[in-house]
Amino acid sequence: QYDDDEGDRVLLTTDSDLAGAVLNAKSSGLKVLRLHIDNSDSSSEVKKQLPELVPPQKSLLTPVHYGLMAGAIALTGVVLVVYLKRSKV
Repeated sequence: QYDDDEGDRVLLTTDSDLAGAVLNAKSSGLKVLRLHIDNSDSSSEVKKQLPELVPPQKSLLTPVHYGLMAGAIALTGVVLVVYLKRSKV
């Protein structure tokens, strides 16, 4: 929060609000922009704003699955090589 040129306390919620406050202070000829920080309820607000951490999901693939996939890929490669040799492409 800051006090504007009319004496009103303005709440800053975004970066553009802060940029506007700085421009307002510069245009008024002020060399200092005093910010008022109210952290009376900050601990409860921070807890509300933090997203819940989701534990990473374990992969359903076991080493057997990985072995079967590797075998299928190898077999596909062998079949492709045999096909290309027979077709003489």
